[in-house]
Amino acid sequence: MGALDSLSGLVFKNGDLAPHLSLGLGGKADYLALPRTREELGKVISAAASDGQPIRVLGSGRHVIVSKDSVQGVVLALSGAEFTRVSVVGDRVVAGAGAHLASVVEAAGRAGLSGLEHLVGEPGTVAGALRLRVPEGEGGLVEQVDRIRAVSASGRVEELDAAMLHQGENRHDPFPSAIIVEIEFRLDATGQEPVVARHTNNRVRTKKNSQRRGRRRPLAG
Repeated sequence: MGALDSLSGLVFKNGDLAPHLSLGLGGKADYLALPRTREELGKVISAAASDGQPIRVLGSGRHVIVSKDSVQGVVLALSGAEFTRVSVVGDRVVAGAGAHLASVVEAAGRAGLSGLEHLVGEPGTVAGALRLRVPEGEGGLVEQVDRIRAVSASGRVEELDAAMLHQGENRHDPFPSAIIVEIEFRLDATGQEPVVARHTNNRVRTKKNSQRRGRRRPLAG
C-alpha cells in the first residue's frame, strides 16, 4: 500500500471527477484528493511525493470536460471551507485559493474597496486566475496582490514572493512547485457607492460584449 492509499477519507482512489465539474462530464482520477485544511493538504503533497505521483489542481471546474480515460496522478480540489473563505481586514481582502473571483469582487464592493472592479464577470477561482495572470496586461489581478501563502513541496506553509508574478510571460506559472492556499489583496478605500457603481457599469459592459460575441458565432449546420 502506498502513502496515498493510507489517507482514507482524504484521498479517493479512482475518484469520480464529474461532481466537481460544472458540466458534470468527466471520467476518473487515479487519486482524487479533497483536503479540508492546510495540514491535510500538506499530508497529500508529502504522500504524492513519496509515491512519485504528480499533482494537478482542479479549479472551479467551469467548462472542463475530462476524458473517460483516467487522469494520471493526483487531482486536487480545494473546495473546503478553509480554501474558499473570503474576509475583509481594513483595506485588504483575504481570499482562499479556491474562492471564486465573483465572491472576492463582491466582498470588496461591499467594503467600499476599489481595485478589483475589472474582474467583474471573470470566471474561475482566485488561484487559477493568479497563476494565469487573468486578466492579462497592465492593471490585471496581479497588480493588487500583496501576499501569497502556499503549501510547499515539503508540505509546509510558506509565504511566496509576490514580485515573482511580474516575471516571465503571461500563462507562465511562477510557482510550479507550490500549491497556493491564500491570497491577500491590498486595495483602495474609496467608499461603497462609487465602487458599486463601477461594478454595475462593468457588469453591463461584460454582458453586452458577451452578447456581441454570441451574435457573431456561426450556426452549426
